[in-house]
Parts: sequence; C-alpha cells; structure tokens
Amino acid sequence: MALFPCSVGGHRYPGRAQHAYLNVVNGASTDRMHLRLCEGHFAEVVGSALAHLDVVTENTQFEQPRMGGLCVLRGEALVGRRMVFFTWYDGNTDGGTAAYGEVCVDCGASAKAVLSAFVDGVD
Repeated sequence: MALFPCSVGGHRYPGRAQHAYLNVVNGASTDRMHLRLCEGHFAEVVGSALAHLDVVTENTQFEQPRMGGLCVLRGEALVGRRMVFFTWYDGNTDGGTAAYGEVCVDCGASAKAVLSAFVDGVD
C-alpha cells in the first residue's frame, strides 16, 4: 500500500506511487505541483498531458509559440501567456520525460487549474 493517497481522487492504492511534476510559469514566478499517482491515474494524466503538450527534446525552441499562438487547453488565441511544463517518471527510464505548452492567463491561473483541465477529480 502506498504511504500517501493518490493526488487525483485522494484514494489509497496498492503498489508504489508514480510521480509527476506540473509547473505553470508566469514571468519569474512558478506555481508547482508534485503529484503522487496510482497506476490508473498516472496513465490518465500523462495521456491527457500528451494530448495537449509537446514533448521536450534537445531541439525544442521555447520561443516559438505552440499551435500558432493558441491556448493548448481551449484552442483559442492566447490572452496573456503562461508556460506549462510537465515532467513524469514512469520508473522504466533513468530520467523523466518532459512536455510543455502555452496557456492563456485564465487557463493557467494555477497548476491545479491546469491539472483540472487534464483530468477530473483533482483534490
């Protein structure tokens, strides 16, 4: 049984936790969340993040607006700009995998707001 409950739904679960980190960057300030996830919610959160965000590679250009200046959550023109960085560790690789995207100020009010757009049941 994992020591801490799942960050999505707050339930206890057997096995080890899988970890992810969600950061919303606004200028020099960052709102961060550390997620401890059961196997099912880990797959759901990572799948949703990958549907909205681009995986970071060695050649990633962060200056380029993703999707032509559209919010990755609403698909509408960015009103203000916040960067979202999501990193997850599945236990099968030495390091984590990271993805990023841009959201408007309303969608990126906090890391919790972005996570809520990814998956239901955020505590």
